[in-house]
Amino acid sequence: MLQKTKKCLLLVVLLANITHEVKAFTSNTRYGYDAYPMYSTLDPHEFMFRKERQWLKGLCQDLKYQDEQEQLSREDCTQRVRFAISPFAQFSDRGRNIHNDEEYLGDLGGRWNMIALLFGNTPQGKNLPMSLETAKDNLFGQNIGVVSNPELYIDPQRQFGFFSVPLKYRKYGVRFEFDVRLARDIGFCLQFGFACICQRLEDICRYYDICSGVSCIGQEPCKSTDITKADVICETPNCSHRSYMLPIDLTECSNTNPLPSAVPANSGITQLENTDVQFYLMNQLHAIAKDLGLDICNFNKGSVEDVRFNLYWRHAIEINEDADKQHWAHFLFIPFLEACFTAGVADCLDTSVMLSAPFGNNGHHSIGVNGGFLVDFTETVELGFEAGVTHFFSKSFSCYRVPNSIHQSGIYPFTTSVTVCPGLNCHLSLKLASFHFLSKLSTYFQYIMVMHKDDQICLCKPDPAFKPCVLERHSCWKTHLANIGFNYDISPNVTLGFLWQAPLSQKRAVRASTVMASINFAY
Repeated sequence: MLQKTKKCLLLVVLLANITHEVKAFTSNTRYGYDAYPMYSTLDPHEFMFRKERQWLKGLCQDLKYQDEQEQLSREDCTQRVRFAISPFAQFSDRGRNIHNDEEYLGDLGGRWNMIALLFGNTPQGKNLPMSLETAKDNLFGQNIGVVSNPELYIDPQRQFGFFSVPLKYRKYGVRFEFDVRLARDIGFCLQFGFACICQRLEDICRYYDICSGVSCIGQEPCKSTDITKADVICETPNCSHRSYMLPIDLTECSNTNPLPSAVPANSGITQLENTDVQFYLMNQLHAIAKDLGLDICNFNKGSVEDVRFNLYWRHAIEINEDADKQHWAHFLFIPFLEACFTAGVADCLDTSVMLSAPFGNNGHHSIGVNGGFLVDFTETVELGFEAGVTHFFSKSFSCYRVPNSIHQSGIYPFTTSVTVCPGLNCHLSLKLASFHFLSKLSTYFQYIMVMHKDDQICLCKPDPAFKPCVLERHSCWKTHLANIGFNYDISPNVTLGFLWQAPLSQKRAVRASTVMASINFAY
């Protein structure tokens, strides 16, 4: 009993002293959706090696629930096959931009700038639809061609002429993991799954005022019917709301002065009035979207996920095996190396479906390698370190939305064919685990740092009107996560588990939480 108590106290102390300030670089999903997918609740460094490790530490009898007098061989404590079934759910309604400011999910790529739809040169063989031509003629003058000084018409507060898009993201599914031992220190793991993603506009009044950012306090602050169509009426006395439609027109949140407000009226530069922008652009959102071929409806779709093939090597080295146990702890030092190929078979993202979310690598195949080591103490805890890098292969897309002005954000008027080469992904993780720290209950804590570098987007047919650099400079992201897992052995070969993947911090990434249950069979 005293030994178990010491083990628990040591686990708590080590968890409390793990730092989250590790700087490193890891999965190609837009804005870090499901950046580090888990396929079972087991310790990610099990490697079909747990019982064998217990044998090396002289604890295999306890693991096999055999009489302590019975001596089992290493072969008796060798696992050969493991299979896991893991239903999961992932959810989010917020994220962080590159400046670490909280944003709605729909705003991570930039709020929808409606005025900027009228900027830039028209690509070859394309024309603005009638709705935008009408807006351009009435806001800037008849047949003006390219709008001059477009930077003067961009509100730095991103309110005048902007839509904000509050989204609620939900992902449900089931994942499978099949692990087989090929040789003494070599194994193969196959991971795959199926998921359904729902992303819809949400009632933002229940959180905070989009204009002022003031927190709302109170019970049932808003009343609404169908929030995708009807006004939302907010009655909380602690913050003042307008009657919002979704997406949210932020033009009324800005001051009533015309833009550019700093330019004298006799300067010859066109002044944009609030009422004109409201009438010709903001109130015409659905008509403009239809003319551009954009789907701005709620997103709900199911798909298979990417399939991962993992080949790994690990080897245990006993330290202090014959040393004086009163002074030196007996432990295992276990280096490991893993290679992974991911087949990008999940459905690709359609850039014309505005509220869509990615299922995986967006059709890009990838190869990756990671390595690290474990320090497994006989009577206490296990420490782990892992680092890796992933390369994604390029893929071509037709009808890909690309801005034709550097001032456009969120919504783009034209499509073209491009080849996308995703940036390098890197990851680093630290882990603390304890096997059977309470009876047959095991737990682990893993800190993960994931970074995605800038993508490269090349036009299949060169056209100076398109500006793919705008998309490239908004393609990097970084996220910090924590995996907290609990697994209970209900028999020598069956384990039930629960996992919570908690978000810690992000930059231009989704703040998503994942919960997973799992049943694991090992023989």
